[in-house]
Amino acid sequence: MRKIIEAEDILAEARNCIDCVCLAAEALDPHQQRPIWCVANIASDKINEAIAMLDNYRKALGAAREVA
Repeated sequence: MRKIIEAEDILAEARNCIDCVCLAAEALDPHQQRPIWCVANIASDKINEAIAMLDNYRKALGAAREVA
C-alpha cells in the first residue's frame, strides 16, 4: 500500500510540473501556446489514467484482504 501512495505522490508532483508549464505558456503568443497546451493535456490525461489504475489496484488489494 505504501508504494501506491508513493506513486500517487510522484504523479501529483508531475501534475504540478504541468501546471507550471501551463502558467509559463500563458506568457507566449497563442500560436506558440498551442503545442504546449496539447502536450500538457496529453500528459495530464496520462497522469489521470495512472491514478485511476492505482485506485483500482488499491480497491482490489483491499477486497483481497477482506476475503483472506
